[in-house]
Amino acid sequence: RGSRYVIHRVMPIATARCTLPRSDPTNVSFSILTPAKSFMVKAPDPTSRGRWLKQIEATARFACQTSGVNFEAPPHLAQIWTPDGDVKHCEVCSEAFNTLLR
Repeated sequence: RGSRYVIHRVMPIATARCTLPRSDPTNVSFSILTPAKSFMVKAPDPTSRGRWLKQIEATARFACQTSGVNFEAPPHLAQIWTPDGDVKHCEVCSEAFNTLLR
């Protein structure tokens, strides 16, 4: 009753890929990367994370098969946003940040 969902952006599952973080002592987080936007996800527990990762990958592989996209050669994927204070160079091209470049 009264619940609504607002869709901000649709990201085709065929272009989505999942990765595990470099460090996660709780074993519950992972990243979903797409060409348009990438973000971190936290599952309630490690078992759920494993199930979610397995299902997302299986669905992405199926979408690739049905649309003719090569799952093993994904398109350029957006980086997860990192706060300014945490990085000194571009994570894509490695160029150092300065007053005009971020």
